[in-house]
Amino acid sequence: MMTSESPSPLSTRDLAVTLVDLCNSGRNHECYDRFYADDVVSVEAAPLFPGGSPVSDGLPAVRAKIEGWTRMAKMSDAVCEGPFLHGDDKFAVRNTAKMEFVEGPMRGRTVEIVEVGVYTVREGKIVREEFFALDC
Repeated sequence: MMTSESPSPLSTRDLAVTLVDLCNSGRNHECYDRFYADDVVSVEAAPLFPGGSPVSDGLPAVRAKIEGWTRMAKMSDAVCEGPFLHGDDKFAVRNTAKMEFVEGPMRGRTVEIVEVGVYTVREGKIVREEFFALDC
């Protein structure tokens, strides 16, 4: 007798290792489709856009934030380090990159971004991400 069972959700460790691998191979955008819950909450250290909120609530808002960010700045030399595991439901990564701003008030400037992302996982999906920026 054959049964059709849903595949087990990824462990936090497996999800985190795969996320780091995807980011380091330039395939960051695949993470949203594979690992993010529809009701994910993303919290930046500060608003990314003038007059904006540091909080993006739901996967469509997170996608819109990322699209706006990639429109505003070109990223190079990106490195994602980790993951650093914390229990069964959290992990952190350290991200570094050079950002060349092509739009907005910082247009023409290049800055080095250093941040730590802390992720909370439930049932194999990221339900919360929080970013802590290094104040350079």
